[in-house]
Amino acid sequence: MSANLPESFQLIFHDSPLGVAVLIGAKPDSLENALLLYANPSLLRLLQEWRPDRFDLVHLISDLCISDEEESLFPLPTDSSTESAIITKLTLDNSSERWLEIRAQPTTILGEKGYFFWFSDITATKTKELNALNEAKLADAAAQAKSNFLATMSHEIRTPLQTIFGMMELLSEENPTPIQNEMLNAAKNSADGLLEILDDILDLAKVEAGKMELDEFELPLRTLVYGLIEALEAKRRENNIYLKTIIEQDVPYVIHGDPKRLRQIMTNLLGNALKFTDYGGITVRVSCKTVHLALEENKIGLRFEIHDTGIGMSTEVAARLFQPFVQADNSTTRRFGGTGLGLSIAQRLVELMEGKIGVHSTAGEGSVFWFEIPTCA
Repeated sequence: MSANLPESFQLIFHDSPLGVAVLIGAKPDSLENALLLYANPSLLRLLQEWRPDRFDLVHLISDLCISDEEESLFPLPTDSSTESAIITKLTLDNSSERWLEIRAQPTTILGEKGYFFWFSDITATKTKELNALNEAKLADAAAQAKSNFLATMSHEIRTPLQTIFGMMELLSEENPTPIQNEMLNAAKNSADGLLEILDDILDLAKVEAGKMELDEFELPLRTLVYGLIEALEAKRRENNIYLKTIIEQDVPYVIHGDPKRLRQIMTNLLGNALKFTDYGGITVRVSCKTVHLALEENKIGLRFEIHDTGIGMSTEVAARLFQPFVQADNSTTRRFGGTGLGLSIAQRLVELMEGKIGVHSTAGEGSVFWFEIPTCA
């Protein structure tokens, strides 16, 4: 449709997939007295599909300029270097839906001020965007439901477990025979293992639900590290291996951080190393020589390394080791036990501290677990 427009102008837009309209006499806040000079075939087809019973094209275009969400293209811009735009959803006469991006740009044509209107069909893009948004919402809901379930089940199991601990403590005070004492110790060890698993599940649920919060205190780093090593002394003797610590001189004596969570990360990594090291030993190294951190001003980086001479692992296993419930293989679970949650939780905690974690390992030659975190002295 055109009125007094050169044929060369019409040819430019005739085959365009975009809907195009040219109006003159429009006011910034209304198309009431506007004259439609041109509407290309793409726009005419759209208007026919949307309102086949109406033929007042100017009013139809005006209606399109106000979206279902009450967003409006009005007032129209008056500077030819600017344009206004909205996104609107149409329900066509056949009940299908179509998303449009509508833009208006001032122009001068045939000596009069007017507007170009552009109508872009963005249905495919908008549908993908909405589908992705719905999938994200469903994934968030599923993650929240899983976290709630894990937290509830952990709590429900922990309550009777505390009673079991109490009963075993009472039994141990009843002068049990050596055989009975051995049975009690076995039961206590099993209960301790179950309690450790519950703690891991609760921590994983908190992290996945985004409810894990870090505290910040002045933290005597050397005291924390040496205390951990001392706590593992009995296990070291049982394995008959060495366990040594190297803290480089440039490492601050006091840092700011969450001592509980830092201790938890190191306990998980050290416990893992002890579990898989039958000979040789383990070395804990702390330095300020970070490799993977981009530090902000007034921040320092700490790098923790746990070297062991244990069984090691292949590159393929190392690549998936920090996923929840993952161990090297089924034989590892049967021989050494565990759920595979410890490393996953350590990774989540390090990331919560805005740090990085990883492992270098060779099968049969041991492993080096490392993590780096930013802090300030």
